[in-house]
Amino acid sequence: MYSECWIFFILIILSNGNRTNKSTTLHIGALFDFDHLSKDNGRHELQAAQIAIEEINFHQKDLFNGRYTLTLLSNNSRCDPIYAVDAFFHAIFRRPQLHFLVGTSCSNETKAVIQVADYYNLILVKLRERYVWILTGNDYDLWNFSRNNCTKQEILHAARGHIIIDSSYKRKSSLINPNMTAHQLQQKLHVNGHLDRQTLHAYDAIWVIALLIRTSLDLNISVDEFTYNSVHIRDDWLNLIEQIHFLGVSGPVSFRNRQRQAETIISQFQIDLYRPKIRTIAEYSHLSEFNINCSKCRSLIWPNTIPVDTERSEIRRVVLKIAEIIFISVACIFGLALAIFFLTFNIIHRHERYIKLSSPKLNNVMVIGAMHIHIAIFLFGFDQWFLEHNILGHACILRIFLFSGGFSLTFGSMFLKTLRVYRIFTSHDRPLLHSKLLQDYYLLLICSHIYSIDVICTIIWQFLDPHFIEFTYGSIRRLDMDTVVSDEIYHCNSKYRQKILPFIYFYKSLFLIIGGYLAAKTRHVHISALNDSKFIVWSIYIVVLTSLFTFIVMISIRNLHTYIVLCFVVIIMTNIIICVVFLPKVLKLKNRYREEILSKELYMDDSRTRRLAVEISYFEAYRYAQLQNRELKTELVRLNHTLSNLQQTFDSATSNVTMALLPLAVRLASTLLQKPDIQTSNSHINNKPSTEIDILTKEEISTIINTNNEDEKESTNDTISSNNFLYEFEQMFFSSSSSSSELNLSIALQSLHNTSSLSLTSLDNQQQLITDDDDENNSLTPIQLTSEDESVLYLRLSNELNITEATFDSDLDRIDRQ
Repeated sequence: MYSECWIFFILIILSNGNRTNKSTTLHIGALFDFDHLSKDNGRHELQAAQIAIEEINFHQKDLFNGRYTLTLLSNNSRCDPIYAVDAFFHAIFRRPQLHFLVGTSCSNETKAVIQVADYYNLILVKLRERYVWILTGNDYDLWNFSRNNCTKQEILHAARGHIIIDSSYKRKSSLINPNMTAHQLQQKLHVNGHLDRQTLHAYDAIWVIALLIRTSLDLNISVDEFTYNSVHIRDDWLNLIEQIHFLGVSGPVSFRNRQRQAETIISQFQIDLYRPKIRTIAEYSHLSEFNINCSKCRSLIWPNTIPVDTERSEIRRVVLKIAEIIFISVACIFGLALAIFFLTFNIIHRHERYIKLSSPKLNNVMVIGAMHIHIAIFLFGFDQWFLEHNILGHACILRIFLFSGGFSLTFGSMFLKTLRVYRIFTSHDRPLLHSKLLQDYYLLLICSHIYSIDVICTIIWQFLDPHFIEFTYGSIRRLDMDTVVSDEIYHCNSKYRQKILPFIYFYKSLFLIIGGYLAAKTRHVHISALNDSKFIVWSIYIVVLTSLFTFIVMISIRNLHTYIVLCFVVIIMTNIIICVVFLPKVLKLKNRYREEILSKELYMDDSRTRRLAVEISYFEAYRYAQLQNRELKTELVRLNHTLSNLQQTFDSATSNVTMALLPLAVRLASTLLQKPDIQTSNSHINNKPSTEIDILTKEEISTIINTNNEDEKESTNDTISSNNFLYEFEQMFFSSSSSSSELNLSIALQSLHNTSSLSLTSLDNQQQLITDDDDENNSLTPIQLTSEDESVLYLRLSNELNITEATFDSDLDRIDRQ
């Protein structure tokens, strides 16, 4: 094979149409480099071609039966592809019609001319350019060590191991023209130095054209009938070229597979003990083919790696690197550990009132949804294993289900909690508070129905439109001078995937819209343990912002790094959402014994009890202390008023008892002071006053009773006990006889004691306030009694907070309005 010597000929034959007895002139175009500064190879090639034209025209009667005469039209290609193409079109359109074209050995211009000449049904015979550093044998004589900055040793070391291709033309003469040899051609060209190989190839190329025309005449293929559209004639000539065999001045000339075959000596530039030598390593001919066991052959030595003999094409499958897989896996494991921690914390502290109000069961569902998402991302690291076992399509639909189901569980449970708060604080219908929405069982049932929709949809999708693996190939790039690489990218796809995914995105977007609406409606419910509206807003912000970031990344980055970025963003988003919901609860229970301050969501109902306590600022604590002071002063006034009423009632009751007991005392005294002898005689007299006293006593008692009854109609229910006492005493008095002195006063005292114990407003049964006088801050410490049924807590919220639909304002607003 020949390097740096691109000898090609392109056959372009145009029919003349007029057949006469005169010989037809066939014009042959020639592109040679005339501007090379260091050597005149182009001019020597032109001269050798002209010598060949003269010899062929001299023997035209023997070769062409006198029908054709060859003429050479040359042009300067400057060894530049732009000038070469321009010279080609100039020869086609400005010169006489060309029948043949002979080119030079410049590889860069040859490629450019080939791409253009292909549209004209041209035949190309060429040598490969560079896949191993190959030089021709006569190039070594042209080396000039003085025209560069490198030393001779550096150049020799750089050239170590290169292959040298040479021919045996120096030992043989041409069979076409026995009188012409390479030495004789050198003499005709008047070249004193070394004769370049390209010059010899130019001479032989003209003879190849002549022999092709002669063979066409023998097979009755008319050269005149060839046009630019004659594809069948071009194919016939391609077959005829491979039948041409002759010994030219450059050596044996033959063609196989459109490439020249010749007897070639292959040598290698080897350095032995710092002495450069060119040693033969093989011989080649079309008869004996490749021979490495010749008498002068030596072993081949490669200084570094073995070079390639042809351009290699590689298809590289784009997969995640080990470091990237480890990075994503560690992030997923961390997210799963965090979710398991929050799940365990929620289960352990599920009986705490602060946790109970936040629906621990629905919080567990939220954590399970987050675990779904982490598991789906974790499966990306096993794509290569799924692909090798041909189950990647099933893994794709599984990931879609985990993402969809995890989203439904995470946001569905959060929105259902907010829906319950919305129904509690915006409903006028009291029986509605006893609806099924207040029970976790029915809320969990709704969440399971939403999750079941995802299960059914993914199963139907996989059954009707199964997923498959689709391979796409990226742009071809050159890895080095010998290797061309194309990336193979695989991804999941199905027939209707592009239509189903937008529907799923729209369905999931409804969760965010409904959740945002509920969060806006319950934004004024300032109970952090119960209301998650602000968490929902933060979660929606996170989802929207990360979605925009993901969209931008997918547009700007279209390679495997996109998957890494998206996986990491989803992991961070999921962890932030569960931390926003659970981290305040962890911190609250951790600091519950350290600090308890009246919270911002303090509401006072009829029992004036405090419900929750969270950290607030000093100013807010001061304002709420003022509120508590005002309430306590109001309570003190009420108690003083009640005590005054009790005192008045007690004084009235004492006066009534004294008046009732006065006749008894008088009678008792008269009995004891009266003598026995007078008692009988005065019995009649004493009976009359006694009767009058009795009658007066009855009237007085009745008057007192009526007076008390009129007073009691205007007083509270606390004076009813005094009337009962007087009524009991009246009955006892009228039913008593002479032994009335034995009246049991303990009953009256007991009734009087009951009268003094006035029933106050009923306090809360589940929470009591204990005042400690020794406490420096005089704070109120709530004693919380936990109910085993969470629905009881939610049913009492409306009464405990004394809130209706229009009372979502804070306590500070209430104070300002008072």
